[in-house]
Amino acid sequence: MPTSVLVAYATRYGSTQEVAEVVAGTLRERGLEVDIQPMRKVQTLAGFRAVVLGAPLYMFRWHKDALRFLSRVP
Repeated sequence: MPTSVLVAYATRYGSTQEVAEVVAGTLRERGLEVDIQPMRKVQTLAGFRAVVLGAPLYMFRWHKDALRFLSRVP
């Protein structure tokens, strides 16, 4: 059974999504099953064995979607 990994990202202009896609591609090349989603669309972490989060900093603060994700997803 492959290991399922969630790569979740928050982005304003798209560059963090591009980085997340590269990370997801690298994990897939190593035989992992990967799901990539914007953090605002993630409802649950059920079914994932690992999570990779990517979010930009603006004026020393994390993107608002990242903060919401960390406060609501169990």
